[in-house]
Amino acid sequence: MQITRKNISVLGVLCGLLIASSPIRAANSQHLLKAFELIQHPKLDLTQIYSVSQVNIQQKDFLLTLDSGLFIPYEATGLDMTPAYSGGIFLGHGHIDFRPPITMERAQMLRYFDSDSLSGVIWRAELFFTPKTAAVIAARLTPKDTVIDRPKNLQEEVDGIHGYLIHYEDRHLSFKTLRNLIEPSAREYLLANVEFIEGGRVIYRYDPTEREEVELYKRVWAMANDHIELVCKYAATADETYEHLDGFSKERLESKDYKAAVTVEKSSHCEATVDYTFDVLMSRTQIFDVALEPQFEIESITDSAGDKVRWLRWEDKWHKRQDCYVFLDRPLHSGEKVTLKFRYGGDLNELQGQEFFASADYDWCPRYGFRQPATYEFTIRSPKEFTVSCSADKIEQSLDGHYLVTQWVTREPVREVAFDIANVERYQFSREDLPRVDIYFSPDIHRHFVQDEIDRQATDSGLAYIMQIGANMKDQIADDVFNAVKLFNFFFGRLNHDRVTATETMGPGGTAYPGYLKLGSATWIHTDHWGWDRMFRSHEVAHQWWGAGVSWATYRDQWLSEAFAEYSSLLYLQQVAGNDTFLDRLKEYRDDILSGLDRPFTDNETVGAIALGHRNQRYASDDDFDLIVYKKGAFVLHMLRNMLIDLKTFNEDRFFSLMKDWYTEYNGLAPTTADFQRLVEKHIGVDMSWFFREWVYGSEIPRYEFSYQITQNEDGQYIATCHVITKNVSDDFQMYVPLEIEYDRNAKAYVRTLIAQPDYEFTLPPMNQRPRKIRFNPFQSVLADVKQ
Repeated sequence: MQITRKNISVLGVLCGLLIASSPIRAANSQHLLKAFELIQHPKLDLTQIYSVSQVNIQQKDFLLTLDSGLFIPYEATGLDMTPAYSGGIFLGHGHIDFRPPITMERAQMLRYFDSDSLSGVIWRAELFFTPKTAAVIAARLTPKDTVIDRPKNLQEEVDGIHGYLIHYEDRHLSFKTLRNLIEPSAREYLLANVEFIEGGRVIYRYDPTEREEVELYKRVWAMANDHIELVCKYAATADETYEHLDGFSKERLESKDYKAAVTVEKSSHCEATVDYTFDVLMSRTQIFDVALEPQFEIESITDSAGDKVRWLRWEDKWHKRQDCYVFLDRPLHSGEKVTLKFRYGGDLNELQGQEFFASADYDWCPRYGFRQPATYEFTIRSPKEFTVSCSADKIEQSLDGHYLVTQWVTREPVREVAFDIANVERYQFSREDLPRVDIYFSPDIHRHFVQDEIDRQATDSGLAYIMQIGANMKDQIADDVFNAVKLFNFFFGRLNHDRVTATETMGPGGTAYPGYLKLGSATWIHTDHWGWDRMFRSHEVAHQWWGAGVSWATYRDQWLSEAFAEYSSLLYLQQVAGNDTFLDRLKEYRDDILSGLDRPFTDNETVGAIALGHRNQRYASDDDFDLIVYKKGAFVLHMLRNMLIDLKTFNEDRFFSLMKDWYTEYNGLAPTTADFQRLVEKHIGVDMSWFFREWVYGSEIPRYEFSYQITQNEDGQYIATCHVITKNVSDDFQMYVPLEIEYDRNAKAYVRTLIAQPDYEFTLPPMNQRPRKIRFNPFQSVLADVKQ
């Protein structure tokens, strides 16, 4: 097949491209669905082939230069009778340059590219854009008389480069491209999917409709598979102050309430009808996405008039996706209140052996946005022989044939609601001046589980690993819940719930909702001697203060929940097991974090910053989220605690006053790390930006080499001259580090010094008694590798 292009005027090309790229107006949902499919599966318009030279496409910190080659647009989407070119492919010679404006994201570049910037020569680029970028490209196009001998091969090339966007639609790349076409912004949208001449691929995206507008992905090979990983993501407002690192909310909708009817059968199959009501925050909203557990198949979505609403749930042969794209027939206007009815069904959970466990977590009902609070009112019909527990309040219960019918409400807006149905009993515990504790538990089930595990171990290895079942596990767990609540009431402020429920969930982990704890199976078998079970339980209890109480604004601030709960569990361990066990656990955390600095299978990359949140979790090192957000984040609180402690009296009122104020001022709110920094500065009385820059936004961990020499002066007093060499950090790195001066076993003194130089020598005040030993960084006061 041959396609020949001749005698096309440059003016016609320019005008046509500009008109074709104008904003889409008055499209209905059918048009939008078709446009989405054309963006997701683009075809080249081989009647439009141009030569291009010296095109500079600049967006924020990214520059794409198309030096010379061919540009072929994709077929127009054809919305509202107006063709709308949204992209095309470049073949030829070009180059890209990218350098983030903030240290934390440049450190990310170093982890992936061994350089804090990216500069490379490309041979192929797929582009999606909006009108002004289209105009920039059009101005440098020349119609080309071209014969395409094998157009099929050219389309196969397109399918190859575009396939990455399709495979990773869980990043919503096609969906967000369409959103920018129908919701024009003052800033231009750009997606550049480029391949380097020397191999490798990156995807740059600037999306003005997002809270964090800038994204950079890299193609990586890990765990025997091809992936794209998010390298950089930040707001256009981000700078080295980190004050507006994550930009400003651009939510289009605000969730208000849910009214639901749920039926769960003995097979664990669930059918649900949910009326989801939301307010419209942003005019011209016509498409949006909601999350719903992937095992649920959507039967229909209808509006308040009963008319069907179009939707699309993309999946491939490997994955069912959580997100559902909703396409409306008209743009919504700010201030509207809208109700959509979702009907769907699927297996709520799986049967565990012969036992019935049905568990509904975060996304059992359709949810828009990031942890938006809403009110809930719903009815659950379930087999009458099973017990239902829920994070909402039960207002009514009745029997209807073979079904137990329970009705639930939330008294105030909450971010998530969960419920569980299982063959368990409820045990109620009470203690004076503490919330009631309800435990949902069945010891018989655990005997079955343990026996199944023994049988499995024997089958797998020929040896039976004997697991002991703890006595009265419901009482042991209730004790930990009560004791943790009592301790945290004292440390952080009184919990504002009159009941705490703990129920079992299948799997190793735990989750917490307001007044409701889901604890993994392992902790219901016995309480280990090393303290991990008690830490695990108290961690979930602590989420009643940090997470369910004080929430967090964005993924960058999640450490305000997880690290705070983790350090709270360490405080609990300190109370029930003593200081030595507490310090041993901190040392284990330190060693785990330091081990992350040198991994043989990940090019000896450093670990990331706390403020990267879930972005620390990578294919080659998927434990980094726990390592950094939980453990390093807990160390940040431990370091603040040590900086605020009175080293003469060991009074800790200043630290716990800080924590109480944090809970009191932000309970029910979703603060940021910057909010926490401001409160820390209020309690310490000095600027603490250096501390947060190093420990929350930075990834450096110091190595200290400490030595000292003791001499005697003319008055017979002893002078200790100390020498500290600091390595593995920037020259301007600083930290207050305590020293322990031991005269004998019962006589010790403590001083705190600021280490702010790579090579620092200082002298301690004269001492009348010669010290037996001077210890640098006692109590794991600073997260550091110390050689003494």
